[in-house]
Amino acid sequence: MNLIIKGVLVMVMLVLNPHFAFANVKDEAQIKTIVESVGTLADTNNYESLEKLYAPEIQVDYRSLSGGDIELKSPRALMTQWASVLPGFDVTRHEISDIKVSANGVTATATASVVADHYVGSLFWQVRGKYTYRFVKDAAIWLITAHKFELLEESGTRDVFAVAVENAKQNPPNYLIRHNSQKTVSKFVEAIEDQHPASIAGLLSDDGAIFESTHLATINKKIGKTKITIDYMRNARNVGKNRMIYTMKDPNLILIETRSKLEESHLEKKAANCFVALIHLENDKVKMIREYS
Repeated sequence: MNLIIKGVLVMVMLVLNPHFAFANVKDEAQIKTIVESVGTLADTNNYESLEKLYAPEIQVDYRSLSGGDIELKSPRALMTQWASVLPGFDVTRHEISDIKVSANGVTATATASVVADHYVGSLFWQVRGKYTYRFVKDAAIWLITAHKFELLEESGTRDVFAVAVENAKQNPPNYLIRHNSQKTVSKFVEAIEDQHPASIAGLLSDDGAIFESTHLATINKKIGKTKITIDYMRNARNVGKNRMIYTMKDPNLILIETRSKLEESHLEKKAANCFVALIHLENDKVKMIREYS
């Protein structure tokens, strides 16, 4: 009898508010696509796109697989962790099925079955389990706020991980190279701003670093970390704290733009200073700098 009453109430809701039903169907479709995409994007090492599926802070629970505690991570920290292992496999495949979604306004939960295969060399490891995701709706977009895996069964050997980690270390994916490039360039610009010669020199490549500056059709060129460091110390740039760092298709290329205000006491006015540079890196060191003004 209770089931009949609930069914009647649901039908009344749908008749009175068909938009509510349509919205729920769209939400369910979007959430199912996200759940499917997590596995597909991980298998194709597309961490830039995968990162965008997550909220700014995620609760990650893999205790049934690897022990430890529930962790709170940023999307970048989670992607960095995965990108340090998964690209080292020859092939991974996450087969997702039986997705169930429960959406309620701006929050939702989804569960799914997963069979994940991992191949590297002659080694193989398969894990079967269940994913549970929690979501929040932000500006019509659903984002993952919690990601839990429950282990049900495994076969093969976990020795695959040691090999995969070493492979990924020897041949890191563009995702990791790109973010390491961003970190190096940020440190380099801070060293220029702080006028710290040891830090500037320490971030320049030992192997023939090159500096080029273009100003009013005049090209100033310096070769070698010592000459470049001296140039930055003699001709200080007010690179400013408000900087924009743009990544490129080549993960070793970074375009940086900063704007600051220069005090010109003798003119009794302030002038805007724009610092633009294209920086090429090798092995996390600055190899070439091209400044534009």
